[in-house]
Amino acid sequence: MFHRFNWHALHVFVVSYIAYVVLNVAWFSVLMKNFYLEKFAGVLNASNIELGTYFKIFSNPHLLILLAWVLVVNGMIWYALPYSKGSYQWAFISGAVYGLVVSGSHQILSFALIANWPIVALYYGVPWMMFACAVVTVVALYTAKKCGCVYMCGCEGKTH
Repeated sequence: MFHRFNWHALHVFVVSYIAYVVLNVAWFSVLMKNFYLEKFAGVLNASNIELGTYFKIFSNPHLLILLAWVLVVNGMIWYALPYSKGSYQWAFISGAVYGLVVSGSHQILSFALIANWPIVALYYGVPWMMFACAVVTVVALYTAKKCGCVYMCGCEGKTH
């Protein structure tokens, strides 16, 4: 997949990351804001975490969210995108499966380990993550094709 670093691969990541951030900001800040404020008000408040001097950067919940999203988008590019084999339909499906695995494992572990974790979050969070990852994997495929990064999308030797 990544045989060497190049600017085209970075372009695919940046475009995909921007698409993922825009989708999630719209979801969490506009579409589902009241739901998340109501359901999670008593569960988490990451801004009150006290950490040592070296870890102050990790007490900012917004920074942690952006870092987590870097990992999610990298996972889409490394794992979901190659399964597309250059097909937008398969990019959508592989992105949705990736979203199911990532969000499903997160929601189930959170429910099992965190007191008062609302199970209803699973009903909204997992389908949303499946949709967001599916859309962003399609965006990544489109960008990879436009950049000429055919090795990223598992479609070496195919004409576009």
